[in-house]
Amino acid sequence: MAKSAAAMMGFYPATSAPLLALCAIPLVLSLAYAGFLGVIKRDEICRLFCLITLALGVGMFALHLASTRYMLVLIPPLVIAIARAVQVGTAQPRGRLLIIAVATLVLCLYAAGFYRQAVKQHGRPWQNLAGVVQQNYHPGDKVIFDALYAQMSFDYFARHMGFHPREDGFPISVYDWWEKQDFKGLGGPVIMNSDLDEYLSRLSASKPKTVWLVLNETYYYDPHDALLARLRQLGQVTEIHLPTDPDTLDSQVSPPLRLIRIAIN
Repeated sequence: MAKSAAAMMGFYPATSAPLLALCAIPLVLSLAYAGFLGVIKRDEICRLFCLITLALGVGMFALHLASTRYMLVLIPPLVIAIARAVQVGTAQPRGRLLIIAVATLVLCLYAAGFYRQAVKQHGRPWQNLAGVVQQNYHPGDKVIFDALYAQMSFDYFARHMGFHPREDGFPISVYDWWEKQDFKGLGGPVIMNSDLDEYLSRLSASKPKTVWLVLNETYYYDPHDALLARLRQLGQVTEIHLPTDPDTLDSQVSPPLRLIRIAIN
């Protein structure tokens, strides 16, 4: 939750811990002064920001919601509270220069953050993966997606390339899963050990020459790589090198896509 709050307020992530602390100082000072105005001075605007922050924090903690998107509602009152703190601070002769300096630093930090996002290079992980599979795919091969909904992202780029391989999701194709329910979003069925056994039996019966296993978001869908462990029993396993994706570089939250080739014995 602390990282999400820092990301929402604009000073996380940073390339190093000292830089993170340095960038956080102006905003922390601004928020501390806004909190002082709201709690001690009873400023209505800053007090409203404090109440909204407290209510949202308690709600997120109680419901175990730690993602940044749940805190986006705080951005408008955050900006208003900082502006109010600057307005009150600059109206007083004592500490006026310090308030102006801190406000200028906050503005510069946000401007630098916007510029960083504007010029940031983004990779094409799914396009790269689909291209690698297309270049090495042979009739009789099969593409499998450990998280079945990853099939949608792969198919989007594969269809634009005119590439139509044999595919299957684990333990079922995402399109077959959609047909069984009204919900058409990201997700999948709860998988049991019996589903894994049945899936491997079906796969062996289809007799693919090579299996291309796409691993995506396995940290909660298949955290122990159970499917990969069972596929190792079918043949030789080789991990295919993919171009580095700048968006997932050094990220523990969104690990990069992985492509595994299993040559069936």
